Formats: sequence, structure tokens, C-alpha cells
Amino acid sequence: MPLVAVDNLTVGFPRADGGTSRAVTGVSFTIEAGASLGLVGESGSGKSLTALSLTGLTPPAAVISADRLEVDGVDILTARESRLRQLLRTRIGLVFQNPMTALNPRMTVRAQLREALPGRSAGGAPVTTDLLVEELARAGVRDPERVLTQYPHELSGGLAQRVVIALALARRPALLIADEPTTALDVRTQAQILDLIDELRDSLGLAVLLVSHDLAVVADRTDDIAVMRDGEFVETGRTAAVLSHPRHRYTRDLLDVIPRFDLLTATDLLTATDLLTATEPAGQPDTDQTRLRRPAGFPQPGTTARLLRVESISKDFRRRGLGRLARESSVAALRDVSFDLHRGDSVGIVGESGSGKTTLARIIAGLERPSQGTVHGDLGAGGPRRHRQSRVQYVFQDSTSSLNPHLRLGAIIGEFLPDSVVGRQAREDRAARLLAEVGLPAEYLRRYPRQLSGGQRQRVGIARALAAEPDLIVADEPVSALDVSVQATVINLLNRLRVTHGISYIVVSHDIGVVSFLCNKLIVINHGEVQETGPTERVLAAPRADYTRALLDAVPGARLEALPV
Repeated sequence: MPLVAVDNLTVGFPRADGGTSRAVTGVSFTIEAGASLGLVGESGSGKSLTALSLTGLTPPAAVISADRLEVDGVDILTARESRLRQLLRTRIGLVFQNPMTALNPRMTVRAQLREALPGRSAGGAPVTTDLLVEELARAGVRDPERVLTQYPHELSGGLAQRVVIALALARRPALLIADEPTTALDVRTQAQILDLIDELRDSLGLAVLLVSHDLAVVADRTDDIAVMRDGEFVETGRTAAVLSHPRHRYTRDLLDVIPRFDLLTATDLLTATDLLTATEPAGQPDTDQTRLRRPAGFPQPGTTARLLRVESISKDFRRRGLGRLARESSVAALRDVSFDLHRGDSVGIVGESGSGKTTLARIIAGLERPSQGTVHGDLGAGGPRRHRQSRVQYVFQDSTSSLNPHLRLGAIIGEFLPDSVVGRQAREDRAARLLAEVGLPAEYLRRYPRQLSGGQRQRVGIARALAAEPDLIVADEPVSALDVSVQATVINLLNRLRVTHGISYIVVSHDIGVVSFLCNKLIVINHGEVQETGPTERVLAAPRADYTRALLDAVPGARLEALPV
């Protein structure tokens, strides 16, 4: 008997005309104990709703029907609420993409982790601090003793996600439902978490439903795969077989937009529009099919006029210990970082969470002041604020908090348009064109940020940055929240603007595949110190630092590298 059994699942929502719109239609699958299923597809395909149907946590308005919907022998459709709660407490672990919505803002990490562990202390055995520290450490949390004392708002996004993963796995559940569990994590922490999940699959028979748009992770870590589009499964089967010989064109096109850093030839990317037309099963591959590759026109690093010099930058943060008598200490975020940025260059800053990547980017953009060192050029901390704003723009990782929730998108983008764009209609037309360039329709100008998905909000942040026609865009994880097709569209856009308008970029990312397509120069940073720097192709093909080699070894997608190009 499978641990999870789903047959002919349909999920819909009432319409104003009295009908029902279907978000999931006729979905069927099973997951055995110790097995893993990868559920892939783009935003709006029904992946997350399918996963939530296994928990009884679908929105109240959802209308669910199925011939069979069981988890660990419990009929989800007929079980009492108390039985479903018991199932969630003891048998199902949940990891959602946004960790801040999964953590109680009024409770410390210690209190939340203790709450997750009562089943581990049968017979009255105490839940000790050592046990809590061990659970956090297993999930890749550095300095777990300190993290236990912190509240969610004191955690970075990546650290909060590791805490959520620790909470989910601490129960030793029978089923782990993981919805984009590693999107905010660097590749080494990602590999550590996925290794832990695999270990629990082997030792405890943990079943895994992995919901993701990251086909590289799904390829490496799942036994079976279901490709979902518009609420339906378009292709299912053993992961290796489906990815090696996809029957449906949509599956093949999803593979074509994965940023594989082993593919660095000079062509354009497959766009979101191409994916939207992928309606028929795949036959023989098209010989002229455009794949996800770097475009032509990248200048070699350092061959154009210098735009910016970062010289001997160091940054220390003060940290106060616990208790009234605790002393302040200094934490080194950056140590003696130097590099040049030339016009038209795109510099990728890569490293693990907490390495200092974002701090360096914020200093370059004038959002932080260095403890030592200088940023030479018109884009540093000096000069009038309005002048700096017109020359450098910042794309934030957290698209939710970076957009004013009280303004419509038209006003958000219009605020950054140059003064030379005069007249209400002209400014609205320019804003509409910018939205179109990042894959959003003009009618979205009248929407508020809360009416958008996370990926859509991120695209608005990129459109806002482009509105000012800057010389430099500093982008902190600019495409981490996007579907692979939209990710490809945005990367194409950024690369075209770089070639045609001479815009330079500093791209902070834990995704080495993404920076390999966006950047002609890489800076590898660890614990605030530069480990290696050089042209992208050289760093990826022949890394000189042990740390760089370790990062590359941790990149998922080993199965994908064996696929035909």
C-alpha cells in the first residue's frame, strides 16, 4: 500500500457566474515509503495546490474532488479536522518557499523547535539544548546556539529557510512536502539539506514530494517526475527516462531553459513566449531549436572604459551579546575587497549565505558605508542622492518588502522614470513598455503589489530599475524567484540591454548557472574575503581556489550534464 495515493484529483474555485474554474484537473500519482516524486512546472500550473491537497490546508473556497486522496491510510476528504491535525503534527513535514510565513514571529527559534519535538521525547525524556543545536546544525545552520535565541525577524531569508527545514525534519515525518525548499539557499547549503533528506529517505523510509521549478535539483534528487501545466500532468515517469527522452515538447522546452554553466555558446535563450506555444508532444528535436546559451556581444572583461573601482573595502558590524552586561563585539563581513568594473561589464559575485555578497553590493550602490576603503567613480557614496539614483539602480532579493504596498505599479515605475519623459500619457506608455519587456501586460499598471505573485513582483522590481535608464544595475538574486521560462526572458532582457545600451551589472547570486549566462567576470567570496576572480569561462573551466572547486562540485544537475545538447 503506497504512503500517498491520489487518483483523479480535481481542485476548483467558485466563479462569480456560479460556475467553477478548475485549477487542477484529473491528477493521479502515488508515492511509496522511501520514494521521491518531483512535481515541476511554472507558476500557476497547480503544483502547490496539488501538494496542499494532501494536507487539508487548501484555501477554504477550494472545491476538491477525487476518487482517492489518502496519506498514510487517512482519507483527506472525509477525515475529521482533529485527525488531519494529528496527521500534520506527527506524519507530515512541510517546507514552504517563503519561510517567514511558516515561522511564528512572536516565538524564538528555540521555542518553535521545542514545539516541533514532543514526539522525539517519548517517556518523558527531556528535549535538551544539545538536541536542539544538533537539529539546527543538521539543517546547515551556523552558530546554532545563537540562532536558538533569535526571533524570525532577526534571520536572513536563507537562514530562516534552514530553520523551517530543521522544524520539518525534526519530527522525523513519514512524508515531507517541500515546496521550493532550497530556492533561497546557496549551492553548498542546498546540497547539505538535500543530502540530509536523502539520508532520512534511506534510514527512516521518508517519502518526499518535491515541488520545484529547479529541474536540476529534481533531476538529481527524485525517483519519479510529473510535469504539470495548466492544472494537468502533461508527462510522468521515471525521472531519468523523462528527462533523457521527453515525449512532450513542453518538457523539452523546460529543459532547454535551464542555465547549465557547461553550455556557454553564443546564442540567445529560449523565451517564455516559446514555452507558451509548446502544446504538442515532442517528436524529433528541431535542429534549429534555440537553447539557453550566452548571447554574442559580451566584451572581454577590462577592455572598455572603467566605470567603477572598488578599493580595499572592509566592513564590520557591531553585535551585542545576550543579557544586560553583555559586551559588544565586532563581526567582520568584508575584508580588503578590491576590483574594477568596466563599462558594459557584468560582474557576478558568488559565495555561500553569509559570505558578504549582499553587503558588498549594498556598499557599491551607496546603501551601506564601508568601515574602510573607497568606491571610486560617480556611483559610490558621494554626490547628490538624486544623481546617484539616476546612475545606479538596485534590484532587491525580497520583492515583497521592496515595493510600496500602497501604490499601484504605474506609480511605482513612474517614480523612477527620467524627467525627460514628459506628460501623463507618455509616462504611462513608457511604464507599459517596461512591463512588457519583463513579461507583464499593460493592465498590470493598475494593480497593487499584493495582487501579484512573488515572481511577478520581482519582475516589477527589475522594470522599476530599468525605468531610470541607469549606467549600473546592482541585482541581488534577481531571478531566484522566477520560473525557468520567465528567468530566461529576464536574462535575455538584461543581456540585450547590456549589449545595446552599455548597461553594466553587478549580480549577486548563489546560482552559478545564472551568473554564467549573465556575467563575463566572476568574484568568488567566502567569509568576507575574495577567494578567486577572473573571466567567467576561465573560473568555471579551471578554478584555481579550493573553495571555488567546492562550490562547483555542489552545483546540482549532474544528470542533466549527461543529456544531449
